[in-house]
Amino acid sequence: MNIGILAPENTPSWGGVGAYTFNLLKNIPIEEEIHVVTINREIEDSFDKKLGDRFIIHKIVDISKNDSFFYNLRFQLAILKQFKKLYKEHGFDMIHSHSGHLPHLFSQFQRTAPMTVTVHATVKGLRNSINKYGFKESRTETLMKFFSLGIEQGEKIGFQKADLLLPISEFTLRQINLNYGYNNEKIKVMNNAVDTTLFYPHKKNTEELEPTFLFVGRLYAIKGIDIFLDALEILSKKGLKFKVLIVGRGETERVEKRLLEILPPQKFEVKGRVNYFNMPQAYSNSDTLIATPPYENFPTTT
Repeated sequence: MNIGILAPENTPSWGGVGAYTFNLLKNIPIEEEIHVVTINREIEDSFDKKLGDRFIIHKIVDISKNDSFFYNLRFQLAILKQFKKLYKEHGFDMIHSHSGHLPHLFSQFQRTAPMTVTVHATVKGLRNSINKYGFKESRTETLMKFFSLGIEQGEKIGFQKADLLLPISEFTLRQINLNYGYNNEKIKVMNNAVDTTLFYPHKKNTEELEPTFLFVGRLYAIKGIDIFLDALEILSKKGLKFKVLIVGRGETERVEKRLLEILPPQKFEVKGRVNYFNMPQAYSNSDTLIATPPYENFPTTT
């Protein structure tokens, strides 16, 4: 069987979809012929560097390492342009895609092979959350709202045309029902798994006497970074002593400026993007993981 996997992220360190795709590829039966259609973003732990020659990897568009929004549209358009050729040359018997990245947004009209879509989030759910909570939006969130109405229609069509939908949690399933009224035998909840050979308690490599609070996620309002910072300010004013570790890229300068209003600089660290394979140590060095996104699908945090 020839399987075509549309992968909008080419590394487990870029986001949840990248980590999901990496672990899917790592555990898929190798007797199948797997074609990974993805982007070309220069990064130290890309799929081809970590997974070797187990798969046939097609890098169909070059993406800047700093592009956090338009890369997805460029990937969608590149698939539209090249999908027919790849489909004809390799005879895909099955296609796997994702929502809400929707790499199949345009190419879903060109395929005849069955398509399975893992649903990580719904575009409509994300937009509703931004509107509801009235956050100070980042450029990425503003762009998402601007384009979301058109993307939502593509997402709705994609749900209807898919042969199987795999929401990653019961919450995600409810979001599909709530936002699109779509619920039938083609939907099956498939929770994310945890690679316990990598994610297990490690020995602390720090000797902190005060508790360390950990935040993991992109530093945007939709991920709850402002809720996290507000909570830290309340705890600090109450006299609680603690340290803070923040992992994630995004509005780093704004976050660091706010932290300096709450804590002395030696009490916090904003590390930016951390390699996926170094994350277990970050968890082990912390005492409490604080998850504050107002819209979160609650798969398994890794």
